[in-house]
Amino acid sequence: MDNQHPLNIDLSWLACAIEGEGCITIEKSGKMRKDGGRCLVPKVVVTNTNADFINAAKKIVESIGLAPYIKNIPRKEGWKEVFVLQIHTHEPVRKLLTAIRPFLRSKIGQCELVLSFIASRQSNEKPKSVPYSENERGIVVEIRKLNQRGVRDCTPTTEQSVKDTVHSDIERVG
Repeated sequence: MDNQHPLNIDLSWLACAIEGEGCITIEKSGKMRKDGGRCLVPKVVVTNTNADFINAAKKIVESIGLAPYIKNIPRKEGWKEVFVLQIHTHEPVRKLLTAIRPFLRSKIGQCELVLSFIASRQSNEKPKSVPYSENERGIVVEIRKLNQRGVRDCTPTTEQSVKDTVHSDIERVG
């Protein structure tokens, strides 16, 4: 990747890494706003215990022109060390999600919501001083619902509905 232009296969791999080992979200930061609330920050995270996996993701992110934040989290004795790659703030997250969006499947909802949130904030002349709208707060609530652990209402509940879902996905792709 010396040419600094990511290939579709690399972007597809990164999208898969985010879907399987990561998160697309908006979270509260430690910074306070003028109105007394906390700042909401879009974030894309990939977490893994394999440093080579995180380094591969890092190289692809860098080829998009972004500088990811990498940290490692020491664990309890006998546990593997965890490596975390993060992209946060509006423009870097927008750039990353726009690049991988065509390759997302299971987290496309989160992607669309975060991009909508960013577009809404960037439509303001001074986004940092404008209070969050009801729509923006609603987006955060929707992302939290999508990112909750457990079974979702959209999950097929029978073997036949699983087959129908797989077949409809195949027809959509091919």
